[in-house]
Amino acid sequence: MDPTSLSAPPPSSIPRDFKLLDPPFLLADLPQGGRLHRQQGRRRYSGALLFMVLSSLGLAFSIFGVSRQLQHGEPGPLAGAVRPGQHSSAAQQGRPVLRRVDDERRLPPDAARGKQYLAQALSALELKKAQEVSGPPASENAREALEMLAYHLSGGFSRKIVGQTVRLEEVAPFDESVTQTFGTEYEVTRFLGEGLFSLILEVKDKESQRFFALRVPFGANQEDQASRLTSEDEEDEDSNEEGESTEERLTEALSELLLAEEEGIRTALDKTPAAKGASHRGIAVPLATAELEDMPADLYAEGLVVSNKVQLTELFYGDLETLLEHSPLLPLDAKIYIAQRLLLQVLHLQEIGACHNDLKLSSCFMRADGSFLLGDFASINVAGTEAGKFVGATLAFTEPELFMNIRKGIETATPVVPEARSDLWSLGALLYELFTGDLPYGLSAPAHSMDRLYIHFTELLQRDISSAVLVPEMAKSHVPERWQELLTRLLQVKREKRITADEVIKEFSDLWQ
Repeated sequence: MDPTSLSAPPPSSIPRDFKLLDPPFLLADLPQGGRLHRQQGRRRYSGALLFMVLSSLGLAFSIFGVSRQLQHGEPGPLAGAVRPGQHSSAAQQGRPVLRRVDDERRLPPDAARGKQYLAQALSALELKKAQEVSGPPASENAREALEMLAYHLSGGFSRKIVGQTVRLEEVAPFDESVTQTFGTEYEVTRFLGEGLFSLILEVKDKESQRFFALRVPFGANQEDQASRLTSEDEEDEDSNEEGESTEERLTEALSELLLAEEEGIRTALDKTPAAKGASHRGIAVPLATAELEDMPADLYAEGLVVSNKVQLTELFYGDLETLLEHSPLLPLDAKIYIAQRLLLQVLHLQEIGACHNDLKLSSCFMRADGSFLLGDFASINVAGTEAGKFVGATLAFTEPELFMNIRKGIETATPVVPEARSDLWSLGALLYELFTGDLPYGLSAPAHSMDRLYIHFTELLQRDISSAVLVPEMAKSHVPERWQELLTRLLQVKREKRITADEVIKEFSDLWQ
């Protein structure tokens, strides 16, 4: 599907819970006992290891993860994996060739019906959102950042963002394969939502009249936010031991996060041109990058910073998790389509030896036809090598051994080294929850607490629980037998016993062809 094909609907057709490319930097997302419980609210846990407060759709996101530079070590071994840029053909390995993710002309009837159901559910959700009087939720920090940006764009005459003119300079396609042209003047038609560290604006190109999403990075200083609650007589420190000011630290951290995200997207693309990233690999890629004209590199005031480095993207229609929260009685056909597409997207990453490290349904960004693209690549790395400076994970879907590695990394600065089969566990946990409504191995309750999760994973690993214990619940939930067979292989507790991507491709090609 052409990424620009959704760029021209009227503004009222765009859902207010819009979300795209929201990298999970430093975020531990601990769900409350499965997707149905997460509808009631999300609890966020933190280690507060950095000074940024990231927020999304009105919910405060505290920071968890390895936010300091971990000790650099030698890359770990990765048996049989292909590094990005080092392809070995499927024919050479004697296995089926992965099809393009968007090549869905020969979908099985059940998956085709499932895709159609998702498109209809999405359309109904759009209509409901369009009828809402209030705008999308926004945190206090996001509201203040919007006012800062509007005040600058208007030359000091307004603090309302809608109606402002955004002038862009240094507009550049994400790579040379993107041949679409972009204007330099855009009208802000709506505030669409809030990413983990971004303001998401709907904008209209004044020349072409096409609609896009404009992603404007921003960050908030936790220390400055806390200082607002203290006595005015209390002295506030504005520099660290190295003499860096709060502004310098905040802008530096935001710059590093942006760089990590861009590098993650390019890793996921490997040698695939950006213009074909969606159709071939099923991943969400920005259309272009730019800078806000006549704006300093960073606007800073009262603990908030707004960057002038922005992205133009296609408009996504919310994320898959949000859609499913509004469609609790999901038919089996829709589950099969989601499972098939997500399996194929992950296998494409596995084929180039890359680990996503934070697979979750909220990282799947919806298109109008019921399909979705995979995003959130800030935590990606080459399998078997040390993870980057910023490590993020959704703990409910994190492999037991990787969870132990992350926990140890937080406490002792031990390098975090995801392996290829780490993502396969995450995929299995996601699909198990999709089909049954709960996490495997009774993980729903322990996912409320890092300590409880640590105890639970320790017991699972020590007892080496067989994945056969999952079969009765899957049968009760009417999970198709072939998917049961795959899930029991993906959800082997110990990594060494888990199926590999090559084995999935060879033995289960009927599930994704």
